[in-house]
Amino acid sequence: MGFVYRRNDSQFLWGEWKDAAGVEQRGSLQTTDESEAQARVDALEAAAANGAQDAPQLTVDGFAKGEWLTYRKKRRELQWPNDMSFLTHHFFPKFGARPLVWMATADGKRALRDWLLELPEHRTKRDDTPLGTRTVWNIVSTVKRLFKDACQWDRLAHNPLAAFDLSDVLPEKADKKSEWRQESYFTLEQVATLTTDVRLPTWQRLLYAFEFLTGARTGETSEIRFNDVKGDDKGGLRRIVISRSYNTRADKVKDTKTGAVKIVPEHPFLARGLAEWWQTGFREWTGRDPKPEDLIFPNDIDGSQWSNGPLLKRHYGALELLGLPKKIHYSSRATFRSLLTGAGADRTLIDRLTHPSPKQASDFYSRIVLEWPAFCRTILLLQHKAWDPPPALAKGYGEVTVLKLVSRQPDLNRRPTVYETVALPTELCRPGSEGRCF
Repeated sequence: MGFVYRRNDSQFLWGEWKDAAGVEQRGSLQTTDESEAQARVDALEAAAANGAQDAPQLTVDGFAKGEWLTYRKKRRELQWPNDMSFLTHHFFPKFGARPLVWMATADGKRALRDWLLELPEHRTKRDDTPLGTRTVWNIVSTVKRLFKDACQWDRLAHNPLAAFDLSDVLPEKADKKSEWRQESYFTLEQVATLTTDVRLPTWQRLLYAFEFLTGARTGETSEIRFNDVKGDDKGGLRRIVISRSYNTRADKVKDTKTGAVKIVPEHPFLARGLAEWWQTGFREWTGRDPKPEDLIFPNDIDGSQWSNGPLLKRHYGALELLGLPKKIHYSSRATFRSLLTGAGADRTLIDRLTHPSPKQASDFYSRIVLEWPAFCRTILLLQHKAWDPPPALAKGYGEVTVLKLVSRQPDLNRRPTVYETVALPTELCRPGSEGRCF
């Protein structure tokens, strides 16, 4: 005897019954009434017993969670969780139990039209507010991809969404909160506070310095390693090579967002911080000496990359401690670009630092070695008195020495930090390294 059950991803009751060959079948019963659902299951089994059951049809739900999901996991291993979340919450409740081929019928297209018009009124699970317009477009893009693949695999005769001019039925793309983007930045004074205030732990100040002085994304910062900091070009600042990123959701190291390799000059303030971190800070944080292949910013749980959640929690904690306005962690990237623009940097050079993927044919003729002095001059436009070298270091700048932290007074009186000059091991330095190591 067939039975009825509930699924978390469907608004309707589902049933299980045996077809004429005795094979178990499952499907949506298109009703929320338990008595009606059981009656439909019984009718299906009775029809099968009499040999009158039609061959089962592939449903939208069955196609998406079957061969399409298998394909997406192989081809888009970082994207498929978002795809399935969009479909589960916003598409399957209305169309999951429908035969896939029905979607290309006149009735199916009319139902799709109604769904497109209703979609902007769907609510988010997080705060029960209407979906943002960009999310609406992303959901529709996922459904369009689903149908496109179904056509390519001869599951559909044509893509039913191709009949619509989406710009006519979907809202114009805009931020959900129109003002948030322009307010998502830190001033130069706030950046100086985040990178120097001793109320924050050393690793966090250094991480802020790296993000605000390179424009790196959070995942790129989490994956950066000591040996990604290379020797200088033509006597300029050293190169920070950003070629990988850590993806929190997949717990995997991948290429950068666009696959491009970014090469950013090492700001002198960041160079001193990294030198001190290599010499003493890393050992204090991890209990061992650093190696060139080590992460510069290992987390405090298992020494691996920082995940977005814990790092964001510490970011908001730092802002509260310092009395700074609450801004998202990713604001560092917009701040980097905006501070450089405000300091008079060339927009083309800023784009090359943060978005180096070639945009036009002429971009393929750029040579980073020959252009390096211009990149260095751009980074050196980021100046604040809090980032000036201590007098002892300024006097001996250019020698193969660094300043070792002796003591720091983390109180509101801001008593001076105590340093002493120490020589670095020769294998970690080279003449003219200007106090930098590793």
